[in-house]
Amino acid sequence: MVQELQDFDFDSAGGGRSRYDWEKLFNGKTWKMTKGEDFYSGEDESGSAATFAAYVRQVAKQDKFKDKIEKVRVVAGEEEDGTEYIVIKATVKEVKTVAEEKTSNE
Repeated sequence: MVQELQDFDFDSAGGGRSRYDWEKLFNGKTWKMTKGEDFYSGEDESGSAATFAAYVRQVAKQDKFKDKIEKVRVVAGEEEDGTEYIVIKATVKEVKTVAEEKTSNE
């Protein structure tokens, strides 16, 4: 049966926080993530790099990133030894100051 809770500590239960540092991964630099080391490690190893790449694209579309990211490129690949990886490159939107915005509108 559904139970209403007055409060719940999501942080101590592991919820509410991502295991990935999206702010870092979407900072405009190019990042390579390796399956088994950087994603899908431990119990999650059954997913493919292509599936994780699709997940990265979904995260980039979330409200908290849509004003920061102009475009995100994600490529899934495989090394010669069969190790899967993805490469992420986010194009960060240029942030203008109020003065710059005013000048560009004149």
